[in-house]
Amino acid sequence: MLKNFDTNNKKYPLSIIKVAVHQKDDLENAPICYFFDWTKEKINDYVEQGLLPNPLELIRENVKENRCGYEANNPQGSCCLGNVTKYIKEIN
Repeated sequence: MLKNFDTNNKKYPLSIIKVAVHQKDDLENAPICYFFDWTKEKINDYVEQGLLPNPLELIRENVKENRCGYEANNPQGSCCLGNVTKYIKEIN
């Protein structure tokens, strides 16, 4: 199966994709925050159960302390905070 993962409409076989891309993958274990290992399932659990600190607080705290490696870990090459915020708004 081929999926489009870039703006040039180039298609890649799923077999060569190393990690799930949450925007393209409906799996619950698809990571939204690749560096801090926040999956859809883990975020759902925290939000539904009201667990603290919430994912956004934890990510913000780590980013503030320069403990984020999104450049090397996030396939889109940018911080996951926007993606996590959007996902939490979608499930609320």
